[in-house]
Amino acid sequence: MDLYSAIISELKAVIEDYAQYKLILCADLNTEIDLPSSVSDLVKNFIHINNLQRNDLLYPTANRCTYINESQRVETCIDYIISSTDLQSVAFNVLDLDINLSDHLPIMCVFSCRSIGCGNVGANPPKLTSQFDDVSYFRWDHAPLSQYYEQTRVLLEPIFAELSTFDHLVADSETDALHDKLEITYNSVVTALTTSANLCIPKTRKNFYKFWWSQELNELKAAAVTSARVWQQAGKPKHGPIFQNYYKDKLAYKKRIREDKQQETVSFTNDLHEALLHKNGKEFWKCWKAKTGTKNNCIRQVDGIADSTTIDHHFAKHFEQICQPHTATLNEKNESEI
Repeated sequence: MDLYSAIISELKAVIEDYAQYKLILCADLNTEIDLPSSVSDLVKNFIHINNLQRNDLLYPTANRCTYINESQRVETCIDYIISSTDLQSVAFNVLDLDINLSDHLPIMCVFSCRSIGCGNVGANPPKLTSQFDDVSYFRWDHAPLSQYYEQTRVLLEPIFAELSTFDHLVADSETDALHDKLEITYNSVVTALTTSANLCIPKTRKNFYKFWWSQELNELKAAAVTSARVWQQAGKPKHGPIFQNYYKDKLAYKKRIREDKQQETVSFTNDLHEALLHKNGKEFWKCWKAKTGTKNNCIRQVDGIADSTTIDHHFAKHFEQICQPHTATLNEKNESEI
């Protein structure tokens, strides 16, 4: 109770510091507000004095339970979306997914708000970037290569046909025209390859795919989804063969994910293993980086200096000083031998 009161007090302080802003609080409060208790009274008082509202009361749903523990047969509502009373919401729902490996159900709330311009930002405000922004890469290891090859054939055939009819035997006076033609052809080939890749090759973060994922997991997931839909269509019974089948498939899928994920630190995928067996270091590290990603360990400060131009100047000056010849005579001798 003391810890709960301390958290509520911190939230009050944050709201007071940012009183000019509207609030949206999404939280697992770990208590059902509608049931009488000292904690629920504390939460209700917090909602009242800060002029907030519960969105689940504005849009009553058929299923209000947000926490369901099937093994213990427990259902309750402990997850809430609370917002400022002057912030208009247009929808609220507790989502019932085909398969959910968590004991908590996802909740969704849609708010209506008006975009307000900020100062002289203009029509195209600058994009905020961060050194931690995700970078996307073409994932050739997950690509439909036959589709990519066909797309490149369609786009490259006209270029090849045009190139085949081109007279390569030109006079010296037409050299500039030949150079221009080669430049145009090169750009056309690059554009064709880039367009084909953008159309056919998935582009994601390096660590987007779970490299420990297997065909067995696909089959277990499909079985879990199928039995979950049958269970939902039957009215979600708590007993009987339909429930047992749904519960068995869900547990098997969840257990297998946990086991395979643990193997992430102790085993290699087939591609990594084959590269290691054949002692192909280049292919091994290429596959490793494609599946797990790498961290950017770029040094951003040198001798306390963060400006890249100043750092470049200091490096140039340093190497200029250390690369002076020991003696003029020896330097001249070395130059004459080059």
